[in-house]
Amino acid sequence: MDYLRVKEELKKTRIDLKDSKVTVEKNKLDEVGKEAEKAKIKESNLEKQIYALKDKLFTVEKKNTDLHKSNKEYTVVVQKMDIRIKELTQALDKAKIDIDSLEKNKSQKEK
Repeated sequence: MDYLRVKEELKKTRIDLKDSKVTVEKNKLDEVGKEAEKAKIKESNLEKQIYALKDKLFTVEKKNTDLHKSNKEYTVVVQKMDIRIKELTQALDKAKIDIDSLEKNKSQKEK
């Protein structure tokens, strides 16, 4: 009788141990699941940040392209102004020569 009672107690203890082991494993799986959810949320947030940075990069590249276009346009304008300044300088030099020549002619006629 004691043998059967001890055997029954052992069965109950084994069942309790198995239940405890299952509970521990289930708790570990729940923790892993929670960590996986947190990781997914972090991954999602990182993806959002990546998309935002890509958008900013595109905007900066577009502005950079626009600046290069503007710079080229200004360079052309400056080159045209340089040419015009040279033309005006040449015209001024010619006018000075003409004035000097006229003054020489005038002074020669007066003599």
